[in-house]
Amino acid sequence: MKRVRYIHQDLLMALILLAFGAAFFIGSYYLPDTDVPVNNVRAFPQFASGALIIFSIFNIFHGWQATKKLNADLENGSDKVPEISWAKLKYPVLGFLGVLIYAIAVSVIGFFVSTMFFMVASIWLLGYRKIWVILTTTAGIELFIYLLFVKFLCTRMPKGLLF
Repeated sequence: MKRVRYIHQDLLMALILLAFGAAFFIGSYYLPDTDVPVNNVRAFPQFASGALIIFSIFNIFHGWQATKKLNADLENGSDKVPEISWAKLKYPVLGFLGVLIYAIAVSVIGFFVSTMFFMVASIWLLGYRKIWVILTTTAGIELFIYLLFVKFLCTRMPKGLLF
């Protein structure tokens, strides 16, 4: 019988964050460079992604130990269930995909329309079913954002095909 090896969730998350940190650190070099250190827009992304890389490396060691312990416990006949399963990851993955679709929709159909659809869908999927409360809340938040950012602070929100 083939022995199954499991990866502890701490190790998996540390590896994912390390990959994100490395990608953002490399991506920061595509930002424009200036001769004046005060105007250097690369500094913060490099600092933040560098910190993410360092902390991820520390967490890799902890995750490696936890993975070894998890597999040793399973080999010794422990009935401990491995911590990563689709049942536990389904909702975080769906939430991440929802935010990703929302971010893409903001650039395609515009901020206010995308935010409206995202808020209504999120509240509905989280289990609240009173549609008049959902629509009133969404309209109130959209109005607040419009008045505060567009009218008062004169901020331009991303425009798309619809608004």
